[in-house]
Amino acid sequence: MANATYPITLRNAEPETTPLGELAKLIDNLNTIIVETAHACNIELPEDQAVISLVDIEKGSSRLVFSFLPFMWQVLDKITASVEEGDLAALPIKAHNALHDISNQAKRQEWDVLFSEKQNQSYHIREIEISAQQPIAPPRPQFIKGTTTIFGMCVRVGGKTPKVDLASPNRSGLIHCETTKEIAISLSRSLYKNVALYGQALWDPHTLELVEFKATEIANQTHHSPVKALEEISELVGDQWKDTNVID
Repeated sequence: MANATYPITLRNAEPETTPLGELAKLIDNLNTIIVETAHACNIELPEDQAVISLVDIEKGSSRLVFSFLPFMWQVLDKITASVEEGDLAALPIKAHNALHDISNQAKRQEWDVLFSEKQNQSYHIREIEISAQQPIAPPRPQFIKGTTTIFGMCVRVGGKTPKVDLASPNRSGLIHCETTKEIAISLSRSLYKNVALYGQALWDPHTLELVEFKATEIANQTHHSPVKALEEISELVGDQWKDTNVID
């Protein structure tokens, strides 16, 4: 079956006056949106041929005409429906991020990125616009949540709301911990000593950095070892750490 073609119009943009780098960024983001959404739709992409490519580049044209495999219509259907309905959470996070990047680029370059309507019995690609007037909001932060034990030197205790700061040898900054008044009072007697705190943690799923910690108890280090803490994190993040060995 022959490849299908679909135009995306850049209002206020012309190839002769648009920096090549800006076009490259746009095309790269469009590729990310389409490919990541295809993966989310469980579409197996062939490795031996181009899934998406550019065709019919003409002087003075403000349209990017993409050639892609016919089964990708349903991917464009899902993308444009999500944008039109404001349901961007239905898209993969990488696709949503790429849409937001295009939105920022459109505002900076004063472009209107236009997807035209196209439909048949199998799909319906909506007419949508990404521009300064119709921007795409960034994804909401998503975190991994769970319980763990953290270790470090207690360097600060106090505040109107009870807080504890720990200095960790494998971290450049301090670990800021929320806690209870009772735990803060107890830790005030452990200033500049190494302590272990057990509680609720939030991690960034992309960097695996600890972004928030609420200490609920001072851990007994014989029961909450560093190895145990790493095992707890490993259970939460699953395959993201599958190639990392826990060393006792």
